Amino acid sequence: MNARLDTIQSIVLLEKLKNFKKQLIKRNQIAKQYHHYLKNQKNIKLIKIPNKYYCAYPLFNILTNNRNKLAKYLLVKNIPTRIYYPLPLNKQRIFNKYDISKTPISEKISKKILSLPFHINLKNTEIRFITTSIMNFFNLNRN
Repeated sequence: MNARLDTIQSIVLLEKLKNFKKQLIKRNQIAKQYHHYLKNQKNIKLIKIPNKYYCAYPLFNILTNNRNKLAKYLLVKNIPTRIYYPLPLNKQRIFNKYDISKTPISEKISKKILSLPFHINLKNTEIRFITTSIMNFFNLNRN
């Protein structure tokens, strides 16, 4: 396979690289805001990145046992969520011919993972609205 970039792709990549560090920092700032507002919420688990490291944060995911109900509740409030990985890889049809039948951690996570809105233009007021809505959901659904 010839995986070299052509001239146009190279120019685009060079321009994107100029902003990479700034966007990486911004993504980590947004993630820290989510963590700040949700850190004490007992019904969700957050993925934690050690302080001295950066994460590219292509998505911001939470884990919760109430994923589907929470997603519906947030949608009513015009907060889009996504489930990008409803099945672990070993449960997808393309991998049926391989003997990878037991992946208990990925199977457990695939039932709990929910992606929240996440992009570099997300404002603190929007993050606050999203996180307040999540907390309100759990306050209304105490069991």
